[in-house]
Amino acid sequence: GKSQTTDKDGKAIFSGLAWGTYDLKETSAPEGYEKAEGVVKTVTIGQQDTKVDVEIKNTRTLGTITVTKVDADNKDAKLEGAVFTLYDKDGKEVGKPQTTDEHGVATFENLAWGDYEVKETEAPVGYNLVTESAKVTIDQTQTSVPLVFTNTRVLGTLTVTKVDADDKDTKLEGAIFKLFDSDGKQVGEPQETNEKGEAVFTGLEWGEYKLEEIQPPEGYEKAEGTVKTVTIAQKETAVSVKIENDRIQGTITIEKTDPKSGEFLEGAIFTLYKEGTDEQVGKPQTTGKDGKAIFKDLAWGKYEVKETQAPTGYKKITESKKISKLIVAPGNI
Repeated sequence: GKSQTTDKDGKAIFSGLAWGTYDLKETSAPEGYEKAEGVVKTVTIGQQDTKVDVEIKNTRTLGTITVTKVDADNKDAKLEGAVFTLYDKDGKEVGKPQTTDEHGVATFENLAWGDYEVKETEAPVGYNLVTESAKVTIDQTQTSVPLVFTNTRVLGTLTVTKVDADDKDTKLEGAIFKLFDSDGKQVGEPQETNEKGEAVFTGLEWGEYKLEEIQPPEGYEKAEGTVKTVTIAQKETAVSVKIENDRIQGTITIEKTDPKSGEFLEGAIFTLYKEGTDEQVGKPQTTGKDGKAIFKDLAWGKYEVKETQAPTGYKKITESKKISKLIVAPGNI
């Protein structure tokens, strides 16, 4: 005879059967149930048994929830490393948390029928945690549930620290930087280093950036061109760079004049010493026709200038002149 399908009452009827022995097999299970394999029942139709009732029990198909994790800006990018936790209707954790693999997939298996809640409990590196959960039901009509969770990227931060090239512990305030994207477009506003020597660019999309110094700290050489190329990416959302500045070498300009006429005096010789010592710095310098003697390329520090030979017809000045701190500078003394 023909195969019979159970009705809404769960009954399937084979009629018009000749006396004999029959094997009953299930060829298709109800939706949401496991199929009974092989011969599920052997029945005999005979003189005393012309009407036979049999009961076949099916086990429910256990459910599966498959979570796929994707990048909000690129749905083709599947995200590894997100951790999900499953809870039942009473808020009790079900099984162990599952972590998305290299394909961005985490799977909860062998779930009894019922109501569940899926929560992301740890975001992938470089992404913001999804705070909204997903509620699902496993039942006869739905034993396999796919879910997609979309994560937004963590925006990047670039921290620039400005230091003295000769003393890395000295942080420099007052340097101003601009940041440009890969297309050469300026990103945000210029940032100035604070008292800690730090300038911070925030809210950066993932990508490559070029950092330029547009104003050096007072007393320092400006770093020309692109001082640093940096990349903000999934595993590098907080980037720190250190930029060194060379000190501007100092200049001491001595101008020698007649105290009464104001005439420039040529031929005076001056010698430079480190303050409080007999250690001479460079060669002595002689005033020219403009009355000037110049000491150049001086490191920062304290110096003492002495006139070691007066111009012809003039008395030598015996008092020295102290320069307490040389930072930048032409300055007359």
